Amino acid sequence: MAPALEMSQANPSVIVTGVSGNLGRRLLPLLNGFRITGIDLSPPTALPASTLERFVSLDLGDETSCRHMVAAFKQANPAAVVHLAFVIDPVRAGILDVDRMWRINVAGTARVMEAITEHNRTGGAVTKFVYPSSVSAYGPDLPGEV
Repeated sequence: MAPALEMSQANPSVIVTGVSGNLGRRLLPLLNGFRITGIDLSPPTALPASTLERFVSLDLGDETSCRHMVAAFKQANPAAVVHLAFVIDPVRAGILDVDRMWRINVAGTARVMEAITEHNRTGGAVTKFVYPSSVSAYGPDLPGEV
């Protein structure tokens, strides 16, 4: 089975934000053959130890997270970033504060894009940015096609 994300270089590096969430945990098995750096508040549970090359604990709702992401990008030198760090179910995530959800969902996404821009400006080569934004717009459970 070919990897879901095809890249030209052998064993490319991919950064996955929100790696511990529902989508992140489901995506990881599809990225077999890629060097994965996961970013989230806490590491994912119930994964084989070899699934992640490294894990970085970050709160994308925190303004300083951009600087830390740039450092992680420099270390991993990713070809792609899959941004899955967002709060869609505040009760399950335990984040009930609307302002904090905005800082994670909106400002956090801006920080990820800013980190990619800064990384590429200083010699990096992130050529793919994957962000499933419609999941936040339509919700996780749809009765039919949208």
